[in-house]
Amino acid sequence: MYMIFDSRQQVSFVQADIEIGQKFRGLYQSSQKFLHYFAEHKYQFKFDLEIMGQVSELMGSQNYKFHSEQDFQKFPALSYKYLSELCYLGLLKNNLCLNFGGDHSIALSTINASLKYDPNTLVIWVDAHPDINDAQHSFTGNFHGMPVHYLIEQNKRHQSFNWMSEKLDTNNLIYLGLRDIDAYEQQYLIDQKIQFYTSDMIRDQGLKHILASLLPKINQHDHIHLSFDIDSMDPDLNLCTGVPVAGGLSIQQVSLIAEFIQKTRKLKTIDIVEINPDLAQHSSDLADVFDIVQHFLNKLISPISVNLTKDKQIEDQGDFNDRFF
Repeated sequence: MYMIFDSRQQVSFVQADIEIGQKFRGLYQSSQKFLHYFAEHKYQFKFDLEIMGQVSELMGSQNYKFHSEQDFQKFPALSYKYLSELCYLGLLKNNLCLNFGGDHSIALSTINASLKYDPNTLVIWVDAHPDINDAQHSFTGNFHGMPVHYLIEQNKRHQSFNWMSEKLDTNNLIYLGLRDIDAYEQQYLIDQKIQFYTSDMIRDQGLKHILASLLPKINQHDHIHLSFDIDSMDPDLNLCTGVPVAGGLSIQQVSLIAEFIQKTRKLKTIDIVEINPDLAQHSSDLADVFDIVQHFLNKLISPISVNLTKDKQIEDQGDFNDRFF
């Protein structure tokens, strides 16, 4: 007789508390506060967490602005290197790695780890911003607007990036939800023929149609790295994030993206970034954002179905409930 059980998946959890990529302090707290939330709501999640480690790089009094190659002399390379190693360890240890940031510059490390694990990994970047500026063309000098560029452009990497072993192929990148794109970024996306869908395109074409059109590309890959910025969503949701942009994705649309990716059975790495507890306007805002994250992750990460044969051999090994629950 065959019996099917849903087993909670073990997910590697990396605390990616790097906040130097943007201008607001407070992002370093988000992973620890999420762990507290997870502990309080554990049985509402469909998975368990195994903490791999923590990398912290706080803003402090240091002014991290990157407008030229010389500015990268102060880049905290060891923190990004260690973060990449933790993520890679998480991928080796469990079937899925969740990196909780931090600003979106953590993707420099996490995507490098995913590409080390599988050079043909497909990156799905859900964000209001493409984060594909280089230092010379950035208006702000904030590094969280640059990680994709330096993942792609090996020849532009300063020596502080010499720990990076991998390169992201532009054919292996898809953007969803863009709506705040600098002129340089727009031209770069076009010139490099990078596949992207703005919020306007999603509204006009329909999200279901766009996701269905991605299947031929997804079928060319074994693994997906999902890099999710909370500012991809509409700021009316009070998201506690530093760069909100009007016209973002709804909870329903984000759920649809999660369900679509989950059904591919190819998800390997998740980044959740740019949740800043210090930017909560009301005491309940952060819990509301974590409620959204919980809903999103539960759609992404389903229990593992395990087929077991209840036969004489199993019965002889002890009580069934004690062994499997």
